[in-house]
Amino acid sequence: MKAIPYILTVFTILCWSCEDKIDINLNDADPKLVIVGDLTNLSDKQQIRVSRTVAFNETVNSLPVNDAKVEVSEVGGRVFVFQSAGQNGIYSFSGMPLREGKTYRLSVQVGDDLYESESTVPKYVQVEQFGIKEETIFGETYKMITFGFNDPANLANYYRYLISVNSGPLEFSTVLSDKFNDGLSVTHDIANEDNDLKSGDEIVIRRQCVDRGVYRYWNEFQSTNPGSASPANPTSNISNGALGYFSASSAQEYKTLME
Repeated sequence: MKAIPYILTVFTILCWSCEDKIDINLNDADPKLVIVGDLTNLSDKQQIRVSRTVAFNETVNSLPVNDAKVEVSEVGGRVFVFQSAGQNGIYSFSGMPLREGKTYRLSVQVGDDLYESESTVPKYVQVEQFGIKEETIFGETYKMITFGFNDPANLANYYRYLISVNSGPLEFSTVLSDKFNDGLSVTHDIANEDNDLKSGDEIVIRRQCVDRGVYRYWNEFQSTNPGSASPANPTSNISNGALGYFSASSAQEYKTLME
């Protein structure tokens, strides 16, 4: 394992720079509301996107919903009213720092329909070792980013990773739990979707500590057979039949140059 390069602990990248690949089953006859809110404590600028699914043969992936009423409240604290940022279904709020241990409630009103969710910000589990690892599998050598840390004992912990390669968008890599290593020294090996990291690549990884509902969503997502023509929609943590997810997480970002 190589020594720690340098860490971007507060690297301000707004949520819309992330590209979560969410496969939605579009065979339903009726359009479904999709809400995606990935709030972190990396910045006090937060955003939520509201859209509707479209038929499989449409030329666009989704239709933005621009007339929603979007609010997030900190339980026992402030209410944050998100404002539409244009005609793209994105609602944003500047000046909303997330606090570890606090629970945040989402409310999205679209016409007469109300969609709700809540998410709690876990305490961030600090990384103690961060470096580059090579592993040979069936004669092929693969490069990965490795994180070493001590998992807190007697506490359910869930970790989500996104990766950017050579200034590309942050994309989902994996989500993991401590189900089998609670309280132990843990190593997470992270790569991109094609597992083709190579020397000279500039890598940024966002590491999030998320709650159980968010973990469940992304664990179902990564377990879905990518070859399926009609993938099952992951179990959303949003009420009233909405698709998507709402997450309030603690996070840090790490940057390195592959050697």
